[in-house]
Amino acid sequence: MPICQGLGWACIRGSLLLHAVTVFSFSFQPDFLAAFTVIPIWLWACLGIALALAASYYAQTRFALILAASWLVTALVGSEEVRSCIFPKPAETLLPSFPQARHAQSIIRVASLNCSIFSFGNPGNDLASWHPDIVLLQDTYSPQVRALSQTLHAGHGHFQFNNTNGIISRWTIKNPVLEANQRNQQVTIAIPNFGDLVTVNLHLLSAATDLRLWNPSAWRDHRNTRILRRKELTDVLTRLEKTTDSPQSPTLIGGDFNAPNSDPVHSLLKPHFIDSFKTVGTFCGNTYPRRFPLLRIDHIYASHHLTPIRSRTIETRHSDHRIVITDYQINKIPRNSTNPETLSK
Repeated sequence: MPICQGLGWACIRGSLLLHAVTVFSFSFQPDFLAAFTVIPIWLWACLGIALALAASYYAQTRFALILAASWLVTALVGSEEVRSCIFPKPAETLLPSFPQARHAQSIIRVASLNCSIFSFGNPGNDLASWHPDIVLLQDTYSPQVRALSQTLHAGHGHFQFNNTNGIISRWTIKNPVLEANQRNQQVTIAIPNFGDLVTVNLHLLSAATDLRLWNPSAWRDHRNTRILRRKELTDVLTRLEKTTDSPQSPTLIGGDFNAPNSDPVHSLLKPHFIDSFKTVGTFCGNTYPRRFPLLRIDHIYASHHLTPIRSRTIETRHSDHRIVITDYQINKIPRNSTNPETLSK
């Protein structure tokens, strides 16, 4: 039937155009297409495949099936979520217990969580079950950070607060570098038998949420937000370089980036820092929204002094984000370390 065939070929043209825009947008990540790339590539692939299958039904052409297959390849190459489901990493599973030593090397456990100002309740017990050594908190107030420190370490831990960010550590926190007009914070944690670990807790500019792609203002808001977020992280890294000898010294950077793993803001960290979940993460790494996570916007990076060996995201009913947890193996033991404490639990 001519009408059905016409509809089928219209679906093919639509799928081809969408495929070209998707490949270009996610490959080059131009700022003016930030509104397009904030939607996961696998969702665009689902739409493209649906159009291709509709074309196959109406136009009765094999080309539609080839087009659907090309979308599957695009989703596999461009989507970390699809790859992790089809080709899971042969990584060690991270379990809710004290982190176990590996090859006689000391292990530290790091967690990051956006607490949503406790709007969903206190996540302290959920965090405590994983026995983290260092916790990076975002969207939380000073009394809440204090309460979480008490829950995690029974009064024997240490914490530092800035604006709506907090860091809790099993060990001494010193040398805070804080900006009054920013949520981000930088401290140094004295790890026993290791030395100082520079730790940066990020809560970058909140993402634009307008997905009315037919509205020019939505495209403008996403573009401007991405540019400002990139500048914010650039300022944080500049301050880090001025106040420490990072990345030559052991450094940990994590928190709520408000940007998916495909966003170019992460390229600022790639020269010197390793994305823990991308390296050894298991299961789905998406963190937001908690019930049906579509995006991985919470991340933990570290310099080469720390090797990620286990990483995963954990659901908690006490936040609209999921918890990111990573176990790190310490690679370098500074000779000048004189801290009498031990890493053993």
